[in-house]
Amino acid sequence: SIHNKYLWEIKMLKKIKIIEKSTGNLLALYPVRMEFPDYFDEEYFDEAWMFAIYDGVVDPDKRADYNIQFAGEAQPTLLIV
Repeated sequence: SIHNKYLWEIKMLKKIKIIEKSTGNLLALYPVRMEFPDYFDEEYFDEAWMFAIYDGVVDPDKRADYNIQFAGEAQPTLLIV
């Protein structure tokens, strides 16, 4: 039913955060829809990394200087699709 589909979509929303290792500063927080069950977490992190490069908040040549990880559930109003 539509109701079950909506609940599934909400449950499948997560946030990915990018943190600068040297300072511990949170540089970016991106909501993502976890809609590809065959994706590895790293593939979602790669997507968030590309958004961070586009937004100019990271040095694209120094990915090792940042931690990228899940940050919990996202609000269902903001989606990266």
